[in-house]
Amino acid sequence: MTNRLKTPFEKTRDDFEEEFCGEIVEFLIFTLQNVTGAASLKDGCKMPSVHFKASVNVATQEFSEREGRLEWVLTPEEFEEKRWGFSFEPYKIHHIKCQKRPFMELEPYMSEVANNCYRLLEYIEDGQSDGRLEALIAEYVKPVVIKDSIGEFTLNRAYSWFEGNMDLAGSKVSVMLDANEDASLPPKSFGHLKTFVRDIDRRDSEIRDVIVKEMWETAEDWLTSDGDAEVLTEDYFYNSLYLGELSISEAGDLTLYYGDKEDIFAGHAVEVLVKIGGEIASINLVG
Repeated sequence: MTNRLKTPFEKTRDDFEEEFCGEIVEFLIFTLQNVTGAASLKDGCKMPSVHFKASVNVATQEFSEREGRLEWVLTPEEFEEKRWGFSFEPYKIHHIKCQKRPFMELEPYMSEVANNCYRLLEYIEDGQSDGRLEALIAEYVKPVVIKDSIGEFTLNRAYSWFEGNMDLAGSKVSVMLDANEDASLPPKSFGHLKTFVRDIDRRDSEIRDVIVKEMWETAEDWLTSDGDAEVLTEDYFYNSLYLGELSISEAGDLTLYYGDKEDIFAGHAVEVLVKIGGEIASINLVG
């Protein structure tokens, strides 16, 4: 299969079914999270999906830790009645029948999981298990924690990041750190975090100054819509801002989310993207 894969907005249920013309197999799998959403197809159908972490081919007993993806389609009526249609409790073994999408040449932006993708045909409730999957699950449920003077961070395997909370710049901040691809500890992102917080008061002040400058007209527009434009001053805007959440990539780039105590943006957050060298790449209103 070498043709470009259509995006969900470009395809119908028939298009979806034509994609999956490979062999039909039965797998035992486990997932790190349940179904959390569905894409909308061109014809109004919904396409839920879930990723699995490892699998065993029931017929051949071949064990694989290659990440895979299951997809299926529901009509609007089925979606209304059954929601996602299937449920996959995390860290449990599930027996399924599915059909493979044949190998295709991937575009640079596409993940390798696209070549280990299956259409879910049937969920088989027979309680089958496999010792190799059970052993892997046992390892995955063990907590992985970074403990340091700046805080404690626990690995969230479903998203491949560490998460925790810190007191920074006078605020309680939710922190997320990318895990290393090789699973080594501590992750590179943790070193970048320590560098960032070493001078947090100055960095926070500089970022708030830039937000005030770049978002001034937007803030005026929001306050005008509420009839409160006269209250906007630089001090009012600056002092309203507070750091609420940050994430750091393995490469050291930061994404910061600032809230505003005076509700200038009606509950929306200001997203600030900062390069590893300290350059502010963009500032946007989100949420």
